[in-house]
Amino acid sequence: LSSEDFEAVTRVGDTYSPSLEKILELKPDLILAVEFAHEAIYEQLSEIAPTVLLQYNLDTFEGYLSFKENLRRIAKIFDRKAEAETILDQYQSRVKELRQQLGREPEDIEVTLLLRYSGVYGIPHPEHTSHEIFSDIGLKDSINEARTDSVSIEVLPEYNPDILFIMDYDRNPESFFLENPIISSLEAVKNNRVYFVNPVIWSANGPIGVNKMLDDLFEYLPERS
Repeated sequence: LSSEDFEAVTRVGDTYSPSLEKILELKPDLILAVEFAHEAIYEQLSEIAPTVLLQYNLDTFEGYLSFKENLRRIAKIFDRKAEAETILDQYQSRVKELRQQLGREPEDIEVTLLLRYSGVYGIPHPEHTSHEIFSDIGLKDSINEARTDSVSIEVLPEYNPDILFIMDYDRNPESFFLENPIISSLEAVKNNRVYFVNPVIWSANGPIGVNKMLDDLFEYLPERS
């Protein structure tokens, strides 16, 4: 996301250690918090304003909601259910438009999203928003469907995706990945269909980030001459 997306947003600290003083200065009417990060300060937040503690486990994804259901849950809290459905209808319209631009049936396109974080390779958890979007488009995402836990980079050749997305939190140069013999053996590399995506945007679980992910997919998925 860019700085323009947050021009009207006041920063109150990071997720795990927000500044209660800054929150108090904002005089909020309602506070939305998440259990895994804010349960310990729930009472203090409640003294500032009515606080809703959203529950899910970041490690196990227990209670985790799709971005659609998360939007509906928040819309219900604010009595904005109709607006939420309008946003989701617009999302579905964009997905339909993208499917029409692919050049072939979406189920014939194998995609994989590879991430690197703190020196370790992996495939995002099955509940990750990217997999939901791939599924909505109808893309083949076999490595996600087959996994039961974390997946090693060594299994990538078994799936040999047509398109490989790389989400690198460690901010390595592209050559770091393309010179890896396992990655360089993939058809996606040979066909120049490896795309490096912004890990902040691709970690989204809300409509702004999801639409920015769709912007990337409109650019990368259709076959260009």
